[in-house]
Amino acid sequence: MTYASPIYLASRAAPVVPQDLANHDVISFESVSSPTTWHYWSDGNELAVIFRPRLSVNTIDAAINAGLAGAGVVRALSYQVADYVRDHQLQLLLEAYEPMPHRCIWCTTSETVCRASHVPLSISLFRVCGIC
Repeated sequence: MTYASPIYLASRAAPVVPQDLANHDVISFESVSSPTTWHYWSDGNELAVIFRPRLSVNTIDAAINAGLAGAGVVRALSYQVADYVRDHQLQLLLEAYEPMPHRCIWCTTSETVCRASHVPLSISLFRVCGIC
């Protein structure tokens, strides 16, 4: 997911489409994505957005902290920034261009157990309840 702080967005209009990132300061975190390309989706087609990062870091904490300080647009997993989004310190951008969330692999309820038979046992041990 793509985010920016209100501090950053006070000086720049929020990107409306992924291609708008060419006119923004981007904070790249190499473990989440390529240091110079982010991928988005539109009508089932992948969009590769190539950019030159303003800042490239190798920890998600550094990327998020730079984003919070207003250094630019950052990409992170939603759980990594949930508190900052809830507290209005980061704003979600380009949500319509993010891929759909994956459905759960294995769900357990009091009545049923559903399990994907083609999933390796090591992965099928993950549990997500209440989704399917």
